[in-house]
Amino acid sequence: MTKLQNKNTEKNYKTDEKSLMQEIKTMLDDYFVCSLSDDENDTIISLENGQKFSLHIKEIE
Repeated sequence: MTKLQNKNTEKNYKTDEKSLMQEIKTMLDDYFVCSLSDDENDTIISLENGQKFSLHIKEIE
């Protein structure tokens, strides 16, 4: 019974763009030596070697 309840909870779980971005930023910080900064709609990832990346999260249907 518990497994069925857990599956239903996972299936019905909703997140928003901001929360998802925060989770991804936490993971990036765990795996890369980088600095993270927020732009207007993106997160800028700056690596120690000078490379920069822009990460954008947008919910689609």
